[in-house]
Amino acid sequence: FGFVIVANTGIGIIQEWRAKKTLDSLAVIGEAKPTVRRDGVAAEISTHEIVLGDVVELGPGDKVVVDGTVAEADSLEIDESLLTGEADPVLKRAGDPVMSGSFVVAGGGAFTATKVGREAYAAQLAEEASRFTLVHSELRSGISTILKYVTWMMVPTAIGLIISQLVVKDNNFKDSV
Repeated sequence: FGFVIVANTGIGIIQEWRAKKTLDSLAVIGEAKPTVRRDGVAAEISTHEIVLGDVVELGPGDKVVVDGTVAEADSLEIDESLLTGEADPVLKRAGDPVMSGSFVVAGGGAFTATKVGREAYAAQLAEEASRFTLVHSELRSGISTILKYVTWMMVPTAIGLIISQLVVKDNNFKDSV
């Protein structure tokens, strides 16, 4: 029984750690400095300075920091695994959508920003994850009630077993425990 409790606790810790790691990966998006073309001039700017209609250049290793539509693509492959769980990179062509939170694994290109700031997919995903709460269900409350009773009954049961071994079997205390 103790093994189940330890295993359950371990699994819970690992799941929380993975969720935090994923949220931290999404938070890094705000720290990136993408190259943006405005009026034909390319410059590195902060993610927060990107506005609708900006053309954001992409190269291998670059993070997609806002949502948009691909304007130019030269064998552009995007890894969307953080967002969709899809392990394989997705080949993008002109007109295809790109979502913030993904990153370029091969090729290059540029996209036009269509959603920025809190409207971007990664920002909405991070916001939803931060306000996640456990759903209270009849099943969950029933299991909690059963576990509460079982836990409270363990101590008297253990004491009863030790006493029965001492009295009925006439064992010493060390053997009884």
